[in-house]
Amino acid sequence: IPISESASRVPPAVEDLLRRYGPRWTHALAINDIYFDHAVQVLARVANPNYAPVLISAGDGSAAALLRIRSGAFQQGTVAEPLNMQGWQMVDELNRLFAGVPLSGFVPPVRLLTRESLLNLPDGASVYDPNNGYRGIYRALWKQGRYP
Repeated sequence: IPISESASRVPPAVEDLLRRYGPRWTHALAINDIYFDHAVQVLARVANPNYAPVLISAGDGSAAALLRIRSGAFQQGTVAEPLNMQGWQMVDELNRLFAGVPLSGFVPPVRLLTRESLLNLPDGASVYDPNNGYRGIYRALWKQGRYP
């Protein structure tokens, strides 16, 4: 289902999967949390709580997904993108290009956010923003005015 059509096509697809597979439908994977934003509407209304499928997604770690995971409502995990950190990295890569030095080659580690790992985030955090000191590291690099 194209992501742009998820609002209209996911609910009937979920109803069909529930009708066709019932308790044999145990897991669902998606490339973005938005699919589950629309799936849980149907699951909450018609699924049997004893056999609702486990949902795991990747791509953004939306506020709605984090809420579902924290509450244990259908979604068990998301592979969240650290969007703030990626923004800082993008600025750093541009600074490197302007300075005529090689790109960093940095690739952030993949992190599966689960109910347990969300305990390490501040209460009520609605985005995944790693507490690894990246802002200070970039500030120190940029303060030097040059790269090593």
